[in-house]
Amino acid sequence: MFGRALKPDVPDTPVDLFTIPFLHKTIFLEQLTPKLDFKRSGTMIAYMILVTFFVQGVCDYLGNVADQLRGASSARNLRQRVFEQGVAARRAVLTRRTRRGG
Repeated sequence: MFGRALKPDVPDTPVDLFTIPFLHKTIFLEQLTPKLDFKRSGTMIAYMILVTFFVQGVCDYLGNVADQLRGASSARNLRQRVFEQGVAARRAVLTRRTRRGG
C-alpha cells in the first residue's frame, strides 16, 4: 500500500487493506472513506493515518475518564469504610466508659 503511495504513475485502482481469511472478503481503503473522492492513494493513506491518530486520542481520553471515575469511586468507598470504622471505634470507647460509670 505504501509502495503505491510513493509511485505517482500507478493507475487509479482500489487499494486493498486486508482480506478476511474465512470469508475471503477483501476490505478496500475506499470502503472506509466512501464520501471522500481521493484522486491519489497517498492522500488516502495520509488521511487514514490522521484518522487513526484521532481515534486513538478519543479512545485514550475515554479510557482516562473511565479510569478516573472508577478511581474516584474506589477512594469514596475506602473513605466511607475508614469513617465507619472510626465511628465504630468511638462507639466502642463510649460504650466502655458508660459501663464503667463515667
